Amino acid sequence: MPRSASPDSSERSQLLQEIAQLELELARLSDPARGVHQHSPGGGGTEGSVRRVGGARGVNGVEESEVVLDRILDAAKDGGQGFGRTDDDAEGSKGSKRARQMVEENAELTGIRIERASTKLVSSSRSSQIRLHTLSGHAHAAPLPPISFELELHVREPPADPDERYKPGRDPGREYAIEQMDSRVEGGSQELQNALQTLQPDTPPDPPAFFALLRQYSLLAAHRSQLFARLTKALPEFAQGVSGLGEGGQAELTFAGQSVRSPVLTFSSRIAPSSSPLPILRSAQPVEPHLSLAAIPPPPGLSAKARYALEAIPAQFERMLKDGCEAQAAVEAVVRAVFEGGK
Repeated sequence: MPRSASPDSSERSQLLQEIAQLELELARLSDPARGVHQHSPGGGGTEGSVRRVGGARGVNGVEESEVVLDRILDAAKDGGQGFGRTDDDAEGSKGSKRARQMVEENAELTGIRIERASTKLVSSSRSSQIRLHTLSGHAHAAPLPPISFELELHVREPPADPDERYKPGRDPGREYAIEQMDSRVEGGSQELQNALQTLQPDTPPDPPAFFALLRQYSLLAAHRSQLFARLTKALPEFAQGVSGLGEGGQAELTFAGQSVRSPVLTFSSRIAPSSSPLPILRSAQPVEPHLSLAAIPPPPGLSAKARYALEAIPAQFERMLKDGCEAQAAVEAVVRAVFEGGK
């Protein structure tokens, strides 16, 4: 089954460093004097905080942090007040506003909004440490409901000991490696779950491919919903209604005439993993639409010529799409030809 191309190690390292930098910056915004809020192991931490559990680092004392982006960024509306900033800290307030604007613009552009980020130190040794990074949020393309997600990344990082991290000849920026990626998605449909299976756990973890797949699926699913709505409005006398996603993973819109001997046309739309043989194209478009139009034969008694014409509809529809005809125009043309005799 086709897979999205995996980024090279430098791209993964850059992504991890950006995530870590974002977490540090958000923690700093939540309490610029210390960079963190501390809570006892039994106490409940507040949103937008960094929690240290056990009062130490490493396996016996696990460090855990959690930031809620919406709460911190909402503070930027008030110039950063409420998070330790003062009226004199104009530059810090501008930074908060820029951060909020960047997050909102990114969410508007991609349809993906990260609402919560957390990190937990799983293990630590002299040579390296393993940290669990968790990102959660939703992907949204109107008019469909949002698709929520949670992405967990087990990352091997440079050691915490500064003497080890920065000893001569060592470049800690090259030592970040994603060793495991797990995802949970709620919403969408079975076809989305099938597409997510292309991100096999035994392949190199690929967070950009995960977000690209979510974004592309959301856009295609929204476009399908809008297409069905336009066809229903354009062909009200023939449209019979939309059926939900069945076992085959496709949504269907049926058309029929007024006569009991009228054939029934079924327009199907399925979103499936890209079939492109080129990794770069699969990376840019990890899922793609598969459209079909077919006729359910009417009761016996139809002439051989009419039956042949109905059986030829799938190939004719596919040829129209390959010739550049838009899906809506192609469906309308075939439906009117069948039920109006081409008038």
